[in-house]
Amino acid sequence: MDSKQQIKQAVQVSKLYYLDGATQAEIGKKLNLSRPTIYRLLQFAREKNIVKISINDPLSNIEDLQHQLKKSIN
Repeated sequence: MDSKQQIKQAVQVSKLYYLDGATQAEIGKKLNLSRPTIYRLLQFAREKNIVKISINDPLSNIEDLQHQLKKSIN
């Protein structure tokens, strides 16, 4: 079971890293944690869906439409 403290740390580290753009070294210095610990907390946050990373490719819809159009013409 995940401890509340681990979840709190993962949220705090994730906010600093993903929202504020702080490096792992900066976060480690600020929170007095090692870089490997920061890495593990970020990994934990992704695994537990605390952080969800998505990529919005503005060209993907165009490519899909092109593929569908080519398919329908042939």
